[in-house]
Parts: sequence; structure tokens; C-alpha cells
Amino acid sequence: MDWTITQVIGHNVRTKRDALGMTAAVLGERLGEIFGKPWPRQTIYMMESGDRAMVAHEVLAVSHVLEIPLAQLFLPPADVRTVTTGTLAIPAESLASDLSASSDEQMQRIARSVRALDKSQRALQGMVSAQYVLVSDAKQAVLNQPSVQIEGHDDILSVLSNFNIQRASEYYEPETEELPESGLLGRLQGAEENQDGGS
Repeated sequence: MDWTITQVIGHNVRTKRDALGMTAAVLGERLGEIFGKPWPRQTIYMMESGDRAMVAHEVLAVSHVLEIPLAQLFLPPADVRTVTTGTLAIPAESLASDLSASSDEQMQRIARSVRALDKSQRALQGMVSAQYVLVSDAKQAVLNQPSVQIEGHDDILSVLSNFNIQRASEYYEPETEELPESGLLGRLQGAEENQDGGS
């Protein structure tokens, strides 16, 4: 028996929906929460029968709502010999083998890697923001102007600015908890006074 990939996905959607005891109406409402408009039951039935092809973001949404691994939606039933799309025909056994090998464990590894990359990106952004504040402080020190200070405003720009200033303060030496009033110049002058006092 030959099936199109659209029929394979539809079959797996129906099988999972039935296993969850979810009606077509409920599935349509849950998809509507994602896309802004509920899917009619007729659309769900057409999708499940293979009469309505889905684009990538729809397949992803269905996978999320039904809590089914994305790769599992593409696994053909045991009695299907060939999966087709257009003029392409793929042996079902080969497709099932490829998808099974790349499912649960690999998807978990991918998810962990993506989360780690996202975490490192946020850390890098924080470091760049802190460096921006430190450079600004150095510039103001050269001009003998007060360094940037934390403001008490609640608007989003002030909150982000204060966060960057706090991050920047972490890079100063431990004996000073706050940014120096005179910036880097003040720190250099303080160091010279300490040396004079110790001699």
C-alpha cells in the first residue's frame, strides 16, 4: 500500500488525538490559540484523512498540541510500503528507520544544545552591555565627568540601563562595591594616594 506523506501525518494525528480522548473541536480550538483563529472540525477531518496538506509551522503546532515528537508524525504505519510526495517515492521501511534513529534521544540532545546556546548568547549579550558601560565610564573619567549612576526610574530603558551598569560594576576590583564617582580616573588617583600614604 502506498500513502502520501500528507496521509501519513494525518493518520498519526488522528491516532494520537484518539489516544488522548481529544475531540476534533478541541484540537481546532487549541490550534486557534496558537494561530489566532480556531480550526473548524471539517479542517481537522480533512487533515486527518490526508486531503489537506500542512505547511511546516502547522505541523509543528500540531506536534506541540498533541504532545507528540515531531519525527513521530512522519512515521508510516506498518502496512504502508511506500511514502510519496510529488514524483518522489521513498520505501516506508527506509523512512521509518531514518526517523526512528533521529527521534527521542537525538531530539533531546538538540533541545539541550539549543537551550545551552540561548543561555550562552544571553551571557554574551550581558558581557557586551557591561563593556559598553565600562567604556563609557572610562570616557567620562578622561573628561573628568561623573561616571554613570543607577537611576530610580521604572521605564524599560532605565531598567535595562541599570542592569547593564550593575553588570559592569562586577568587573571592578572587590574593594569598591559601587562604580566610582570619578570613573577610572578616580580609581587611579585613589591608588596613587594609597601608595603615597604607604611610603
